[in-house]
Amino acid sequence: MIRAVIFDVGGTIIWRNGKRYLKANAWTASNYLRSLGHEFDYKEFSDRLESLQKDSPKAGDNLEQLNTTKEHISLLCKEFHIPLNPNLLNDITKAFFMPEIAGAIALPEIKKVLAALKGKVKLAILSNTRSHILIVEILKQLGLDGFDIIATSAKAGYRKPSPLFFKAVIDNWDFEPQEIVMIGDLPHKDVVGAKALGLKSIWINIDSDAKDDFAADAIATSPKDILTILESWGLNLN
Repeated sequence: MIRAVIFDVGGTIIWRNGKRYLKANAWTASNYLRSLGHEFDYKEFSDRLESLQKDSPKAGDNLEQLNTTKEHISLLCKEFHIPLNPNLLNDITKAFFMPEIAGAIALPEIKKVLAALKGKVKLAILSNTRSHILIVEILKQLGLDGFDIIATSAKAGYRKPSPLFFKAVIDNWDFEPQEIVMIGDLPHKDVVGAKALGLKSIWINIDSDAKDDFAADAIATSPKDILTILESWGLNLN
């Protein structure tokens, strides 16, 4: 019996954007600070923020999350002598991601898939990301509010395939590992992490550059395949 399904976000729920929005994101954050009346070298601030987000490592040796967006914004505000408090930090972060959130496009039929699963199983998000706010706001923008848990590496402190990150979700449920399914587009992170804990896995191979499925339990080449696979594993969607 399948009792819970965990989804990745980029390449699984939305089309992957990679680093393509970084320039617009950084410029928007800089302009937001200008609009509040701060006097600083806004071009340099924007360039530095883009560079930090583009080039800084995301994971440490033990897959701990490094260099979140909030950490980078905090660092630059200190360097540019911009007073900062937690509320302003959240507002700058939201401003930073405005272009990326507006450009988030759901994969074809994924909304129908999530609607079909809602109320039938527990639903969760497990996303490697520099920002928790980004994932929350993307889901809100797309009208996807059916998730019981939204776990991000930025908030949990670890990245897939770390078991510690997966446990940030599965430890909330009293389910057997084989009753939980992980769905993602990067097998070396999503599938490997799931299999290490005995979870079932589906590689969604639509917007993925991966070549090796890392022995995923199933492969979906369209979102609607997810429902077919889950039904074949005993999930009743009627």
